[in-house]
This record gives sequence, C-alpha cells and structure tokens, in this order.
Amino acid sequence: MKNLSLLLLLSVFTASCQDYGKLQLIADLPGLAKEVSGIEKFEGEDLIWLVNDSRNPPEVYAFSLETNKVEKTIRVKNASNIDWEDLARDTIGNLYIGDFGNNNSNREDLTIYTIAQPGSLEKRRTEALITTFYLEDQEKFPPKEKNLSFDVEAFIYLKGNFYLFTRNRAKKFDGISKIYRLPAQEGHFKAEL
Repeated sequence: MKNLSLLLLLSVFTASCQDYGKLQLIADLPGLAKEVSGIEKFEGEDLIWLVNDSRNPPEVYAFSLETNKVEKTIRVKNASNIDWEDLARDTIGNLYIGDFGNNNSNREDLTIYTIAQPGSLEKRRTEALITTFYLEDQEKFPPKEKNLSFDVEAFIYLKGNFYLFTRNRAKKFDGISKIYRLPAQEGHFKAEL
C-alpha cells in the first residue's frame, strides 16, 4: 500500500510539473516606470500603456515593445495621482485610470479618469473626463479594523460599466474581495456592491 501511495504521489507530482516553455525577457521598463501599478494594451497596437502608483506625476506612459522606449507621455492636467492603482480600456479606444487606492479605507475622493484615444493625441497634455464615486456599504472613514475591506485595487470595463475589486485589509482576514459596479460615464455615482 505504501508503494502504491508513493507511486500515485509521484505521478501526480510529475504531471503537475509539465514544461510550459521558458520565460523570455521581452523588454526592460525605463527608469521613469518607478512603481508601475497598472498596465493596459489596446488591440492592434504595439504600445503598452502604464501608470505609476501614488505620489508620482499624473502621467500615463506609452511604452513600445518594438523600440523598447517610452514613445509618448501624457500628463493629465485635471488630475492628481493620489493613489493610482490600475488601468482599464474599452473597445472604442478609451483608457481609464483608477485613482481609488484606499489602503486605510479612509478616502472619500475615489476617482476614475477617462482619456479618449490616447494613442492619437498630438499634445503631451490633456484633460480627462472624471467619474467620482462612493462605495454603497461604507459608512465610516475609516471603519473599524475588522471592516477594512474598502481598498479598491483593480477594475475592468464591461458593457458600459466599471467593475471594481477590493483588497481585504481587515484585522482578521477572511479572504473576501468585494466587487462593485458603477456606470462608465462622467459624473458622481454610487458604486453598487
């Protein structure tokens, strides 16, 4: 019985260690990409759009995989980078910047910036459309340590809505990540749990 158990264990281990190829270095990101917190790519472009995390300039960088250089820097004039966490895109060329990092669950100024057609912008500076929101189930800023579950760290765009995903920082971690939905449009909205 021991031999059979060992044989089964070895076969499971061997099957799970299959060769999926070797990782290949494609490019080194430039020095201005100090703390990349969001990346996005539009279909049909060789550019990878990226943003840095909090306390960096309110800029979006277009990094080319062909030239291995930043080909474009766009400063968002009507934005600040409080805690930029992620990028998303839609199918018509809008790039969305999520300024909603909220490690201590005490922010009341959660924002998503929209840049239309960033690849075709001629100027280095642009104004973004602004979506602000609040989380429908957050009542205290900050809440008690057992309820620190309002830190949005990622989002996607899907069928006219943003879907936001939280990171749970509660004192007694229970593994729950909340998902919120809000309209992908300019204005102030309640993000529905």
